[in-house]
Amino acid sequence: MRVPTDDEGRPRFSTTQFRLYGADDLRLPDAEDLRGCPRLYRRKYEAHDLPPEPRSVPAELGTVLHRALHVMERDGVGPEDALTFAWSAQLPIEQWAEAREILLAYLDRGGPMTRFATFGHELDLSSQLYVDEDFGPVMFRGILDYLGVDLDAPSVLHGVDYKSVSAPPALVTVRKDPQLRSYHWLVEQHAGSWGLDHPQVVMHLDALRYRDVEVVYSDEDIEEWRTWAIAVARAILRDDEGAPNLNPGCTWCPAQHDCPAWLGLPGTALVMAQRARGDQDPAASFARMQELKEIEKLIVNEIKSIQAALEAMALADGTLALPGYEWTRDTGWATSVDWGRLHALLGSRFYDVLSTSKAALERHLAADPLLLKQALGYLTRVPEGTAVKKTKIREGGSS
Repeated sequence: MRVPTDDEGRPRFSTTQFRLYGADDLRLPDAEDLRGCPRLYRRKYEAHDLPPEPRSVPAELGTVLHRALHVMERDGVGPEDALTFAWSAQLPIEQWAEAREILLAYLDRGGPMTRFATFGHELDLSSQLYVDEDFGPVMFRGILDYLGVDLDAPSVLHGVDYKSVSAPPALVTVRKDPQLRSYHWLVEQHAGSWGLDHPQVVMHLDALRYRDVEVVYSDEDIEEWRTWAIAVARAILRDDEGAPNLNPGCTWCPAQHDCPAWLGLPGTALVMAQRARGDQDPAASFARMQELKEIEKLIVNEIKSIQAALEAMALADGTLALPGYEWTRDTGWATSVDWGRLHALLGSRFYDVLSTSKAALERHLAADPLLLKQALGYLTRVPEGTAVKKTKIREGGSS
């Protein structure tokens, strides 16, 4: 497999490349990065023929937050000024307030950037991972968001990876993160050139919306990562096939349109469903069940994707007729709540039904029909935006 090289022509890997190849499951829960496969890796780094892929709003917001933190540290400015420099025109206006609140909350809680003396930010680090018997020196690269020094303990370096995940990460998950371990290893490799002799390295995964998760890796943890990284690099270098590998990232893969594994997915599912079960031991039955679940997720996700595309066509054109069904643009509806009167009516019980959905009210007030009737009177259905109505058409054209 052809892989990117550095200025000296040496093969150079990164966690992003490992992720694109599909090595391990290189992403935190709820993170924006998806798992890849050997075929996707070959299309990007060897064939160079991946179609352009629009970035999602969460991914673009994460990039803006990274840039804004860089500007805040470099120029000593506040969140609003930093966002002015770092903003992306692809983001809708609603994201401005969200980005500002995330950065203000970061400053209020005292993120690593506010506690340590800055050693560097956006550090592009590269070191020799190992020497391959066929390919020579093999390098590994990482771009560390922030590196700080604890002035109370100058021998301690704090490396930070910013993440804009929408759920707070757990320590047990962060400890397993290969990317943080790679940053730790890279910092240690460069410490000598910075005039630091065997510094203690503390890594931080800073979930910007929530909190900073601090991790201290042992020498054994880092050596385990390095051994694993060498094994992955060797496998990629020697992969002369680049075969597709079905996985949860397939639904969003930019190369799915001509992927034989993806296009054959319905047939694959049918064959598996028709496979004779026979007498299987529990382990084999469990493995087959897991395989079927993965295929089920892929099929369900593709159905949702197609459905969303059809609804978008109906919204744009007003109607969409296909054999047996018709999609039409219709008025959207929402629930308007008289918050003051509802709170006055329910008192402290108001907080039990704070979702203010009809179902929540009916569930919590079922024992008091009169109170339920009064409460429902404060919920009003109002027209809001547009929606898509799907109708089944009977033979002869009626619905």
